[in-house]
Amino acid sequence: MGRQNHRLHQPPLLLGSPRTHRDQRTRPARGLVPAIEFNNQILTEPGVVARFFADAYTSHLVPATGTADAALVRERINSFEELVKEILDKVGKEIEPLLKDAPPLFGGSSKVTLAEALTAPFNLRVYSFSKNGLLPKSVVEGFERLPKFDKWAKKVIQEESVTYVWNEAEVIPATKKKIENLKAAAR
Repeated sequence: MGRQNHRLHQPPLLLGSPRTHRDQRTRPARGLVPAIEFNNQILTEPGVVARFFADAYTSHLVPATGTADAALVRERINSFEELVKEILDKVGKEIEPLLKDAPPLFGGSSKVTLAEALTAPFNLRVYSFSKNGLLPKSVVEGFERLPKFDKWAKKVIQEESVTYVWNEAEVIPATKKKIENLKAAAR
């Protein structure tokens, strides 16, 4: 099969304007997820659409099916995706409610508390690594759907006491190089 180039075309949904028949058929009521129509089948949700294209067309995203090694890679990808979902679910259920009185910081404090001191390095790296391609953007996109957590985390990673030892311009390239070295050593 030759190389296929497909683009996911999402015409904007204009708020307040009536939805077209095609929009109503292919998108859920709120129109917030990507949707494609393929051979008269509607596929929605980012993971479903991405897996469909990865399975249907050979690419660098995943190895072609049919070997044990390919199955192992696909299992690792699925495990990673499930772990991200699990983390986002836990943050949403257990941490988001604890931040109800966190304008701007935990417990309504105007100064960094132990909660921020213990989690700031994690938050800083998650947001930075996601922004710089070291973690999937979906991690931060998931956090952004948790309004209290996202507002709090973004405030925390701007605190001088958190950032004074963080040098993104050095950390990101060094981390990318370390990952490349690990990949090379594993070959």
